[in-house]
This record gives sequence, C-alpha cells and structure tokens, in this order.
Amino acid sequence: MGEDEFAHIQRKRDDRFGQDVAILLPGDYCASREPMVMYTMLGSCVSACIRDSLLGIGGMNHFLLPEPGQPPCDTEGGPLSRYGQYAMEHLIEWLLRHGGSQDRLEVKLFGGARLHDKMSDVGRRNIEWILEFCRRSHLNPVIADLGRFHARGIYYFTQSGRVLLRRVPSDSEGVQQRKEDTRRDA
Repeated sequence: MGEDEFAHIQRKRDDRFGQDVAILLPGDYCASREPMVMYTMLGSCVSACIRDSLLGIGGMNHFLLPEPGQPPCDTEGGPLSRYGQYAMEHLIEWLLRHGGSQDRLEVKLFGGARLHDKMSDVGRRNIEWILEFCRRSHLNPVIADLGRFHARGIYYFTQSGRVLLRRVPSDSEGVQQRKEDTRRDA
C-alpha cells in the first residue's frame, strides 16, 4: 500500500482475491493509491466506501457514532476516529490531497442496522447523519444499503469500486422469521 499513515491497519492474505485484505475495525479509516481490497463487518455502525472514479484511488471508513456527545452510549473523550464527522472528513481530505476531485467522488454507504429491538436505534441516527452529511457536501451516493435488521460484511475494491456484500441475519431478524414460520405451520 505504501501509506505509512495506515500501517496500523491489520492485513490478512485472502487467496480468493490473490492479495492481502485490509481489515477495518470500528473507528478505522484507510485509503490507497494502489489497487487494494478492504473489509469490514457492520452492525449499527456505518461505512462509506469512497473513490475517485477517474484515478481509481479510494478508501473506506467505519464509524460508530455521528458526532461526539451522542447519547445514550457515548461519553466525551473517546478517539475521534469513531465519529462520522472525523471519519468522513479525513477520508475525503486524503483523497483530495492525493489528486482526487470532489466532483468525481463515488460514494457507497453501508450499515446502520438495528440489531436488537430493545436497544436505542443508534443505526438510525448514523443513517440520518450520513445522508445529511452527503447532502451538505454535495455527494450523491450511488449505493446506500442502510438500515434493516441485519449485519453486513463488506469487501471493497478501491480501484474498481466493486463491493461484495454479505448480509448476516440478526437475532431480531431470526426471531421474526421463526414467528412467521410458526404462523405458516399453524
């Protein structure tokens, strides 16, 4: 990858792709001028995959909350990288600094699930925030697979913009499916 600022991102060989895959955890962002595959797993968190469609440079982020001070699960003082505001601004700034153009940025959004019925809907707040951020920044997402009740595994190919998406049923989804199956059997 050649980007020292992303040396902390874990990489793992994936023979399906014939190369290493950068694995993003909550609070990470990563970008590359070289073709690269990035992976993350999302629940209520949101990930933006952004690339300059002409240059083929791109990156991904994974944020937990929109902004500092978001109740009920945030306390001030955590790492800034876990917030959407930081994650989006830094990823976009990296792309622009490396020759990308704001009017060529291709944006794909994923996540924001509500995995548990009894918990506050952090995913909904993340979705509302990211869509408003894109509107204010004049970014038009070409894909927005957001919300619902399932986690998502995302593989992002920075050069082509290709995404492989795997949906993972949540407990809520499984309970709802079992209720529907029971009703059909009766």
